[in-house]
Amino acid sequence: MAIKVMEIEFTEQINPIRQLEQYEGVRILVRYRGRLLGWAYVSNNPWEQTISAERVRQTIVDQLGKELVRSTLGEQFGAVSEAVADRHLPSISVVICTRDRTDLLKGALEALLALDYPHREIIVIDNAPANSSTAELVARLPVRYVKEERPGLDWARNRGIAEARHEIIAFTDDDVRPDRGWLRAIASAFADPDIMAVSGLVAAAELETLSQQQFELIYGGMLQHLDRHKTDGSKLSVWELLWASKYGVGANMAFRRQVFEAVGNFDVALDVGGLRLAVVGILRCFIGFWLRDTRLFMSRELLCGTCTGAAPML
Repeated sequence: MAIKVMEIEFTEQINPIRQLEQYEGVRILVRYRGRLLGWAYVSNNPWEQTISAERVRQTIVDQLGKELVRSTLGEQFGAVSEAVADRHLPSISVVICTRDRTDLLKGALEALLALDYPHREIIVIDNAPANSSTAELVARLPVRYVKEERPGLDWARNRGIAEARHEIIAFTDDDVRPDRGWLRAIASAFADPDIMAVSGLVAAAELETLSQQQFELIYGGMLQHLDRHKTDGSKLSVWELLWASKYGVGANMAFRRQVFEAVGNFDVALDVGGLRLAVVGILRCFIGFWLRDTRLFMSRELLCGTCTGAAPML
């Protein structure tokens, strides 16, 4: 049976979860004043059409009690950092590469345009398109359109680097829906001058099929880290560098421009594998960073399609 996926802000009213006729359970991404605490799972056994708000709250407390205590104590004793004033936020270029997936892209752009961030540009790299549908869509929006005739994801990413006007360049894909606070979280990581690269959580928007559940819950899905990790590449072994994919994911990654000046752009000979090579280069030379609050969600279309059976790309 399917598993319902949803978010809950713990400090707000928690409502009953309804219409569970087809679901064996509910997977909940829990936040405390916007910050991620972790995942909670409410089993729908014995089967019910509705799970009460009291049971949902108690399950969260039982499973994430330590995280809740840390968050509430941190709030009481002033450990929660204040939001950075808008005037101090760095400008960010957001690059989204796409090819003949205008319907998916439309949803991604709607989410990007709704981001809570004052200083940003959005660049759509249309990679060797078969028609003009993407150009026509972007023409109606406050978004820059660039056509890259050479087919291949890394050709598109490298064109995005060349077109970006700002020193921080963030990448996402046409089948994700970024959280409203995505760019603010990225900016908070780059407040540390040692940080050269940022990546973070990418979560499934639905778990309706067995293949979706196997990919997300058994294989491990995309980048699943919910804690901050600062990685010094000079301290990693060769073996750890070979598994560079554990340090970032293409659907949710950002870099300082100087990274590409130092280690080069994505290797077009490797296409999707170019991400791994780029991450290896960054880790060998700089300090990378996983960020707890940079979160995105897979779209339904992706989960129903190639991602569940092939190398994942959000």
